[in-house]
Amino acid sequence: MTMQVSSDQGVTAKYVPSRPSMFPGETLPASINISLSGASFAQVGLSIEDARVLAERLPALIMAHDVAERIVKEQAAAIAEAA
Repeated sequence: MTMQVSSDQGVTAKYVPSRPSMFPGETLPASINISLSGASFAQVGLSIEDARVLAERLPALIMAHDVAERIVKEQAAAIAEAA
C-alpha cells in the first residue's frame, strides 16, 4: 500500500512501505518521502520514527512562528501609534 498527499503550494508527502532490498534477505524499512517544489526544490526521506517526531514537534514550531509574527505586528503598531 502506498499513499501520497499533495498541497497547492508544491508540498508532497509519500508513504513508501517496507520493500525487499536489492541484496538477498534484506528489507528496506518503510519511509516517508517529502518533496518541496516551488521557488526552490528539495527532497528528503524520513524514517517512520523521524516522521513521527517531526509530526509531534511541528505544531510547537508553527505556534512559535505565529507568536513571533504577532509580536512584530504589535511592535510596529506601537511604533506607528507613538509617531
